[in-house]
Amino acid sequence: MAPPIQAVQVDDLDLKIIGALQVDGRRPVAEIARELGVPKSTVQRRLDTLIRERVIMVAAYADSARLGLGIHVHLNVRVELVEYQAVIDAIAALTEMRWVAVTTGPADIVAEAYFASPNHLHEFIKEKLAPIKGISSVETSVILSIEKLTFHWDALLDEAAHHILPHIRLGTSAESYARPGNQHDDPRIEIEVAPPEEHCRGPGGTS
Repeated sequence: MAPPIQAVQVDDLDLKIIGALQVDGRRPVAEIARELGVPKSTVQRRLDTLIRERVIMVAAYADSARLGLGIHVHLNVRVELVEYQAVIDAIAALTEMRWVAVTTGPADIVAEAYFASPNHLHEFIKEKLAPIKGISSVETSVILSIEKLTFHWDALLDEAAHHILPHIRLGTSAESYARPGNQHDDPRIEIEVAPPEEHCRGPGGTS
């Protein structure tokens, strides 16, 4: 299994550059720089870093239906544990699969695939999925329409920030967490613990 992906620090300018490219991935760096009011060299340096750190990839996003692949399917696959990795590898190797993920919950594998017709989907299940040793069940859901497809990362990150341990604040204010035997090796890092009443209040500000 691949190691966990480490988050990369980004700031407001990085997110604005990403947002500009999501509107049009072909936009020249000079145009983005003028729009954001920063030097072209700054945007180019930030963009190079975002690509190098694999925060973003600039690529063409195709409309599958316009390419003739109008059957969009979500698959939930359950696997016999003795064949776990072999099934993952076999499913990931199938051409029709756009992405394949290993998950917790009722399904061991969740995947997305595209087909030209119902008959194409039927043949895929019979001829490609069924022969894979170790699959115990497959559930397919044909996606009728996509009602939301968003990549507004600035809004998503802002929302996520409200759910990161609200009773612990990172900072350098006067009141820091300094329990005996639990000192930080780096004196520059302090963890401020909010008073209990700040995160235990009920509606209307009462406990």
